[in-house]
Amino acid sequence: MEWRLGEIGLDLASPVAAGIVNVTVDSMFEGARSGTPERAVTDGLRLVEAGFDMLDVGAVAARSGPPVGVEDECAALLPAIEGMAATGVPVSADTFVVETARRVWG
Repeated sequence: MEWRLGEIGLDLASPVAAGIVNVTVDSMFEGARSGTPERAVTDGLRLVEAGFDMLDVGAVAARSGPPVGVEDECAALLPAIEGMAATGVPVSADTFVVETARRVWG
């Protein structure tokens, strides 16, 4: 079985490893905190070099705390995803907000 993501496909016959990149400073996992989109791209490239099959990128910590508006989430998420798209591996957007997802994949 293959998962098609535009021009890129992932063979799901074997396990797929997803590297997690959070464009936040308050992620619950300290090792995945990339405070800026530029740092997130660098971190994503390192994960691909380490052998991860895809990248999952988020810009809101998945915990209770102050809400993050769509504009702020997109300002962090969009440039990070655009930079990681050049890696050639699939990149997913981790968001709870429909408007953010529409802007990312618009």
